[in-house]
Amino acid sequence: MLRYVRGRLERLHGTGRFAQMGLVEDRRARQRSLDLLTRCLTPAQRADFDRSNTFKVRAASGREYRITYAPTANVEVLTERGLVERRLCAGPVGVPIPAILLAQKLMLETRESEFLRIAARGSGTTETPQFPQFG
Repeated sequence: MLRYVRGRLERLHGTGRFAQMGLVEDRRARQRSLDLLTRCLTPAQRADFDRSNTFKVRAASGREYRITYAPTANVEVLTERGLVERRLCAGPVGVPIPAILLAQKLMLETRESEFLRIAARGSGTTETPQFPQFG
């Protein structure tokens, strides 16, 4: 049903306009951003991403994060034992998901404190002093 409605709207108003509004993902942009993401991953990250659509990032602080293929709440803060401590969300809006993942990877590797400052905290995670909950 949704595909039918989207198809009708695209024919009425043109795909470009709906893609600009974020209602229709531009497949070419998604593929280009996916190609760029995979080129920027280390061999180990690429192997993880190919296997599970996730990859780990170690920040300058030594903290490890796992980025999952999702548009929101997709950055998992990992404990030293590899368990999920909490989920974070911060990234650009209106761009393909692979571009969001790349932006998150680069920011965690180079500007972790800024990422943590702007990130929204996902629900269902435990409170810790370093990561206050937003209400």
